[in-house]
Amino acid sequence: MNNEIEFVCETNRSGVYKETFIVAIMNDKGKDAGHFQVYCDKYKSLRKFSGEVFDGSGKSIRKLKRSDLKMTEYSSGLSTDDYVYYYECNAPYPYIVKYEWEVKRKDGIISYPIFAPQTEFNQSVVEATYRLIAAPGIEPRVRV
Repeated sequence: MNNEIEFVCETNRSGVYKETFIVAIMNDKGKDAGHFQVYCDKYKSLRKFSGEVFDGSGKSIRKLKRSDLKMTEYSSGLSTDDYVYYYECNAPYPYIVKYEWEVKRKDGIISYPIFAPQTEFNQSVVEATYRLIAAPGIEPRVRV
């Protein structure tokens, strides 16, 4: 699995989250790791999306675009406008899936995106990168 995250602070109140995620799915136990989902609300919106599915030898099977995503509302109550874009990848094993997307964050940044490249049990990380880029004049506060 490869994971690259970049967060660009444009101002103290807005920024762009960019992620590239590549994972090899070997069998049925790992198929959930090949699905895509991103949560949005009135502060976060999906700006760009692309993806590609490869067979086990690296040959492209399918290219994905934003129109391939499904959208559903996500809410624990009736008063929120939260929603999720998702894609359930189902290809013959083994396969590799690559997703690239951008999320625009606006009207306040409470915290920076977390960095947790290993999201499933029995998953190996080949390479993972996290970059935080701040516009001139912005001093990011980070606690490790």
